[in-house]
Amino acid sequence: MQNALRRSNIQSFEVLASEWQKPNGKKALVVITHTIMHQQGGSAWSVTYSELEAPNAAFAQAKEDYLYGQANYQIDQQTAMAHNAKLQRMEQESNARLAASAAAHNAKMASREAAFQAFQAQYRSTTSDISDISMQGYWKRSEINDRMHSKEVDMIHERNNMINPYTNQTMHVPSGYNQYYINPQGNVIGSNNPNFNPNVSRQYNGTEWKTLPQGN
Repeated sequence: MQNALRRSNIQSFEVLASEWQKPNGKKALVVITHTIMHQQGGSAWSVTYSELEAPNAAFAQAKEDYLYGQANYQIDQQTAMAHNAKLQRMEQESNARLAASAAAHNAKMASREAAFQAFQAQYRSTTSDISDISMQGYWKRSEINDRMHSKEVDMIHERNNMINPYTNQTMHVPSGYNQYYINPQGNVIGSNNPNFNPNVSRQYNGTEWKTLPQGN
C-alpha cells in the first residue's frame, strides 16, 4: 500500500509511504520524505528515509499517527532562513578560498613560466652566439673575448687581421708585408716598399685601391 501526502505551507513536500509484511509476520511502514523550500537567494531540498515498526495490534493507529505527523510537520522559517544563510556564507567563504588559491597558483605558474622563458631566451641567445662564432663573425668575436687566443691562431696560420674599408668587416691576409691595399672587388696587394702606391702605378691604376687598416 502506498500513500502520498502534500503540505500546502511548504513549496514542495511529498511523503511516499509503503507498507510491508515482514517474514516474521510483523508489519512495517517505510516512509520517504522529499522536501523543497525556496528561500531568498536560492532553494534547499532534502530526501529522508525512515521505517516504522509496531506490534500488529497497534500498527494501524501508529501508522495513522505517524503519517499525520509527517503531513502536519511545520518548519520554522526563521531557523530555515538562518541555516540557509549560514550555508550561503560557507559557500561564499569556500569560493573565496578557492579563488585565492587559484590566484596564488596562477601567479606561481606565471612566475615559473617567466623564469622558464627567460632561461629559454638566454639559452637561445647563447646558442646563437656560439653559432655566430662558428660562422662568419667567429674571428671578430673571438678577438674581443680572447685576444691572446686570436693572436696565437693568426701566428699559426701566418695571417693578419685587417678591416676591409669597403665593407667594414674583418678579413684575413697573409702575413709578411708592412702595407696592404684592397680594391672594391676584394683583391689584395701586399708590399714592404713604403713608396709603393698602386693608385699611381700603371700596373694597378685601372681601379681604386685603399689601404687596409690593421684589425683588432
